Amino acid sequence: MGKIYNTELNVYDAAIDRLSYLYDNFNQNEIWLSLSGGKDSTVCFHLMKDVALSRGIKTINLLIIDLEGHYKLHEDHLIELIEDPEIKVNGYWLCLPFNLSNASSFHMPKWLCWDKDQENKWIRPMPNNRLIINENNNPFEGYFRKGMEFEEFIITFPRYLVEVLGLKRVAQIIGIRTQESYNRYLKMKVTQNREFFNNKQWILKQKSTGYETFSVHPIYDWLIQDVWKYSSTKKYNKVYDKMYLAGYPLNSMRICQPYGEEQRDNIDLFCKIEPETWDKITERVYGGNFAKIYKGKNILKGRIVKPENITWESWARLILNTMPPFLREHYLRRINVFLRWWRKELYGDIDKVYSKAYANNESIDNQGLYVVKINDIHEDDVKKLQPSWRRIAKVLVKGDFLCKNLTFTANKEEYEKLEKLKSKYYDTL
Repeated sequence: MGKIYNTELNVYDAAIDRLSYLYDNFNQNEIWLSLSGGKDSTVCFHLMKDVALSRGIKTINLLIIDLEGHYKLHEDHLIELIEDPEIKVNGYWLCLPFNLSNASSFHMPKWLCWDKDQENKWIRPMPNNRLIINENNNPFEGYFRKGMEFEEFIITFPRYLVEVLGLKRVAQIIGIRTQESYNRYLKMKVTQNREFFNNKQWILKQKSTGYETFSVHPIYDWLIQDVWKYSSTKKYNKVYDKMYLAGYPLNSMRICQPYGEEQRDNIDLFCKIEPETWDKITERVYGGNFAKIYKGKNILKGRIVKPENITWESWARLILNTMPPFLREHYLRRINVFLRWWRKELYGDIDKVYSKAYANNESIDNQGLYVVKINDIHEDDVKKLQPSWRRIAKVLVKGDFLCKNLTFTANKEEYEKLEKLKSKYYDTL
């Protein structure tokens, strides 16, 4: 079914109606905005502020998760919003040591932002603001731990609001738009196995928290043109002006930590926009300058071309042999599960993919790889209908730590094991 347009209501009025509905059904202290400082969350800030003031409400609540790797201009924008003279802003600006992805280096696949032990290498100094939360004044004991993944805290924070602050319900406003990606479109479109507040599909229940907590998406139907038409008369992040001057199209402008698998595509902007910050970017973790040099090249993005006179399998094995021990172990574990799954699907001679005994009872070669014959060409694997060594090599070359191209995703056990390995090999990094 094609798009259905409401010709009687524009997206601005629709967003105001949604936020008004939110304030009609939730107490003001139950409504929180997740503010990144990007264009979409800034739009949500201004809309939330206008709706609150129209009701005589003088305060709003914010959660800012600061991942250290940002422009100084970005920090200035956050302070400008927090110190808005028309409304009082309460909440938390977190500068805590979260574990983040670094897709720019095999030797350092993760890094710890705001790590006290690396303070001399911080990309920017700790901000000075009344909302700042760091390790010295952290109120989230039991809900945050050093090295926690960002995605984990998104679950534990609303639990904190309920269990510690005593809120009965929580509504977290999040500035996502379906235009930005197919995954975000699906987030708003899919209804199966999901629960919504009063059947409002833009108020999605966060079932993982175990409480009456909800994600609220008031601008999900805005286009990029709507965002900038609205923002032209409001306070906005001046980093976008610099990105525009650097020649970036509106749809490609992103503000986020610089080293992730997708985020590294914009890492060169630090060099152009804030050279003094770029210097810190290259010193903070391994691979920053490498990502800048090879941005957009096949080695990081695009079609993988293997060296001549070598098979895909031999190339994948060669890459594995050059990796640090902890990283090789991580990839071997996932590749072996991938190979066993395909053996089960193709040959049907094993009953279970996950077996505690298989490593001891079945063939593992001298490199630690599960022995199973699969294709060494990639033409039949374009639609991922069967396995190939090309897919495995692509994961390794691109630094796909979670092995998404092998259809894996993150899990708690992997996060915990990574933390133990990081501690064990810390001095070698």
